[in-house]
Amino acid sequence: MSTYRLFLHIFAVLLICDGMFSAPSPSSAERISIEISSTSDSNITVNKEESATVGDVTELPYDHDGPNKSHKDPGISVIKSDTKSTKVTPSAARPKSSMYNAKQNPPPERKNDIIQLFSLLFFILIVLLLGILYFLNMTLTERMNSSLYSRPHTKNRTEIRIDYDVNSLHRALIELKKTQDTLKERLNQTELKSVQKFAVDVTLDPDTAHPHLILSDDGKQVSAGGIQCNATENPKRFEAVCVLAKQGFSSGRFYYEVQVKGKTRWTLGVARESINRKGRIRLSPRNGVWTVILRNKNEYKACDDPSFFLPLRVKPEKVGVFVDYEEGLVSFYDVDSRSHLYSITGQTFTEKLYPYFSPDLNDEGKNSNPLIITPVR
Repeated sequence: MSTYRLFLHIFAVLLICDGMFSAPSPSSAERISIEISSTSDSNITVNKEESATVGDVTELPYDHDGPNKSHKDPGISVIKSDTKSTKVTPSAARPKSSMYNAKQNPPPERKNDIIQLFSLLFFILIVLLLGILYFLNMTLTERMNSSLYSRPHTKNRTEIRIDYDVNSLHRALIELKKTQDTLKERLNQTELKSVQKFAVDVTLDPDTAHPHLILSDDGKQVSAGGIQCNATENPKRFEAVCVLAKQGFSSGRFYYEVQVKGKTRWTLGVARESINRKGRIRLSPRNGVWTVILRNKNEYKACDDPSFFLPLRVKPEKVGVFVDYEEGLVSFYDVDSRSHLYSITGQTFTEKLYPYFSPDLNDEGKNSNPLIITPVR
């Protein structure tokens, strides 16, 4: 408990003790008998029949010569009474059993003094006990607080001082970062080498090309022209600016590489055979196309669900595309830096997949460079 509450409890106990042990004042109707002893060894008892007040003691006038003469007898004292008559009788005329014996029964005033003395002693004892309890409470509280907030003491404890050099720590972090980059590069090189083993020969299908696209005779390059080329009507032809490869794959793994150097916009990936060829194509796995795109010269994005922007520090000039049909995996690589760009995973392929190319619009010559399918080395 707090110190404030403890003092309140002490004050309440003291008030209770004072009420219990305080001596009550004598009743106004109490019968009082006083034994008076005179110097002439004559005993006179004064009986007061009605009310009197303790401590209201006066000298009683005693008339020897008559009503006009009176003097004070030093051997007689009585309590002033409110009654008109006071009866005084010699003690010899009263029975001995009714006489007040001071040795056997002490006067009421003395009893009150004794009771008040014991009340004072009990009061002091209560105060001492409460003081001891308060002291013990404070001591235990201090010990508990010290045990909670102090450190545990151990034998042979030695101080440990850590001295470090900030520059050394910075150099160590740089070395760790270099080591991490080296390991990552080696892992990417190993990964790229492992997928390049599944390289396939890919050529463009002119029957699927948009009329504004220009294809090379060997079917390895495609670019966007400013005018519409003469193209025959074909149900496989796209109305969007894109083209598929002739080769389709319904199982296994395959890999191909495309040069994108100098372009500001392009799209590469794979598409399922039943992709919508009329109207605009929304690039998403839900629509049967898995791609990575470049927009506005340096905005790279993987068209996943949802789409994901790629924070590339180096602009790829040659992109590799790898597909594992059974695993539902489509991965993209920066061939020159031999780094992994992005992987679309957890797909379920049920149709034949075709490599997908879009050199995008010419943009007044700013995006005139072609997409070139290059041999894998």
